[in-house]
Amino acid sequence: MPSAAVGREADEWTLPELAYELAMPPVTLYRWLKHGRLKARQETAAGHPVWLIQADAAELARLKSWRAESRSRGKPGTAT
Repeated sequence: MPSAAVGREADEWTLPELAYELAMPPVTLYRWLKHGRLKARQETAAGHPVWLIQADAAELARLKSWRAESRSRGKPGTAT
């Protein structure tokens, strides 16, 4: 897996890892990333792009809240 070869900072998650942690589709998390809702950087490993998203405990709590709010509204990624 390319993400294993990427140097990470503390509290950095790959997009699939964070999507799994938040129990949400990766495509929704990617939409949040592209809309500037996540602090992330892109690296290349084994010739593949890998997003590394910064999410400490406080950020995880905020993202879980967004996820719950967006699910209750039926509009993923629109919570503020």
